[in-house]
Amino acid sequence: MIPSLTDGPPAGHATSSGKMSDGSLRFAAVYPGRYLVSVFETIPDYHLDSILLGEQEVLGKEVILSEGSPPIRVIFKPNVSGLRGSVENCGSASVLVLPEDEGLWDFRFIRRATCNRSGNFESGGLRPGGYYALALDRIDSTGLDDLAILRRLAAMGAKVRIEPERVAYIELKPLQWPD
Repeated sequence: MIPSLTDGPPAGHATSSGKMSDGSLRFAAVYPGRYLVSVFETIPDYHLDSILLGEQEVLGKEVILSEGSPPIRVIFKPNVSGLRGSVENCGSASVLVLPEDEGLWDFRFIRRATCNRSGNFESGGLRPGGYYALALDRIDSTGLDDLAILRRLAAMGAKVRIEPERVAYIELKPLQWPD
């Protein structure tokens, strides 16, 4: 888990100095200010479900930390939710699954899938919530770091809701990557 200081230089961050006997993490130097708490560690067969500051959900949101701030808790859940579907005339199209929440538009939550010979695809390990699903003629990986392109993709996508412990189904038609 890395709280990145958003009031300071872009590279400002603190990393955990060690795991305590109760499973909590301790940070050596976190100064008062606005932070974005990010978790880059993964657990096989689990997805990052939630980051709580006390009882407040802060996943993908800036928080203000100061002396006496409530503890940060990271919650992982088993990868049982997902999306299956088919793409009409899939060919070499790729499927992009993008969370509705822009705060989650990073490598941990944006998913890519490919079609099999029958035009079917599957994307597992999705955090429950709203998503946009698109079948695209190609995916330009550099565009997945560009907020303007991600917003254009979201506007083109079909909305789908992923429920806890369920696999949703959707039918898609191929679209062209926005240039």
